[in-house]
Amino acid sequence: MNNIAFRILFAGILLTAAVRASALPFNAVDPRSLAMGGTGVASATGGNASFYNPGLLSAPFNDDHFGLELPIVKAEYYDPDNFRRAAQDFNDANYVSDLANAIDAYNAAPTPSAPDAQAVVNSATRLISGLQSVSDRPMQLDVNAAFVVAKPDRKLGLSLYVNTWVLGGGVGHFTSQDNNLILGIISDAKAGKPQIQDPQNFLTSSVEIRLAAISEIGVSVAKDISFFGHDIAMGITPKFVRVQTYDYRFTGAQLDNASISLGEGKRIESNVNMDLGLAKAFGNGWRAGFAVKNLFTQTYKTALGNELTVSPQARVGVVHHNGWSTVAADLDLTENDRAGFDAKTRYLGVGAEFDAWHDAQLRVGYRYNVADSKTSIFTGGVGISPFGIHLDLAIAGNPHEIAAALQTGYRF
Repeated sequence: MNNIAFRILFAGILLTAAVRASALPFNAVDPRSLAMGGTGVASATGGNASFYNPGLLSAPFNDDHFGLELPIVKAEYYDPDNFRRAAQDFNDANYVSDLANAIDAYNAAPTPSAPDAQAVVNSATRLISGLQSVSDRPMQLDVNAAFVVAKPDRKLGLSLYVNTWVLGGGVGHFTSQDNNLILGIISDAKAGKPQIQDPQNFLTSSVEIRLAAISEIGVSVAKDISFFGHDIAMGITPKFVRVQTYDYRFTGAQLDNASISLGEGKRIESNVNMDLGLAKAFGNGWRAGFAVKNLFTQTYKTALGNELTVSPQARVGVVHHNGWSTVAADLDLTENDRAGFDAKTRYLGVGAEFDAWHDAQLRVGYRYNVADSKTSIFTGGVGISPFGIHLDLAIAGNPHEIAAALQTGYRF
């Protein structure tokens, strides 16, 4: 039995090493992990183990035998170039329709010295500026909601969890073709060309918005087993996954009044997948962890033909724990993509927790993005946990990104 289990895990490790395609980020679901720099593969509590490493269900530091975690919520917003405001301003300004109206007035009596010619030049110039203001400025939003019922145990750990992760974002694209087209309109107006063509039906610049709602129901099972004389906790999480994708693209006259209807641009697919994890204690408070999430690559097509690929995500972690402190570090072994349009991620997270008599916790950390350092963030949070009831809060951010999380639950 043990040999079969390790062959499965070893196959997962080899598959992960061979995969070069990007995966979704390794997501920090709960506030404790977020506050500690996104760590969790070696340091998560038994109640939250399913999100990071199911093997931790059989390797708890504390003697928790039952956990009910409800609710767990987290939100993260990334908008380094203020795309949201720029897109709203573009929508309100009606640049495209203003240029169309100016061209109609000009075509009624074309002459380079007439006020209508200058109106075309002014409207075309504003349209260029407006398109530039939303171009290549990615925005990203992640929201999590989850609950867990867990029974950590060194002999046989069990957990049932439900997690919904909504992630995505938007970006604008100002094409060189449109730039040349609008500059040509300006030139034609200044030259007094008899007729100028309305560009609305020829614009190729766009605003794209893409979202995915990934819902999982998983059952984690973990057992402490002996392998060549070493005790290793191994966990497995078979899960049902339902993915709703939403994909929208607005061009031409649509840019002035872009609006989203969740009943449109939607596709729904479902499948089963699996997470695997190992945890090994080395004595003196040291422990290492390894996890592979989404062992089987899945590709989901959106309504517009784009693809969302969920590939294996591999991460290693190490932690040192004593009665009053926990210090952890995690590293992604895969480079990952978000579902939207912003930078790739490969996180190195470090964090610490200081525990006062198991009643109050202070947490700090830093999440460094090896793939794009400007998206790295400082993290922090607090916990209150008298009599087994706990409340955890976390916040993280940098000048371009902010995240917050909350969790309540009961452990004994």
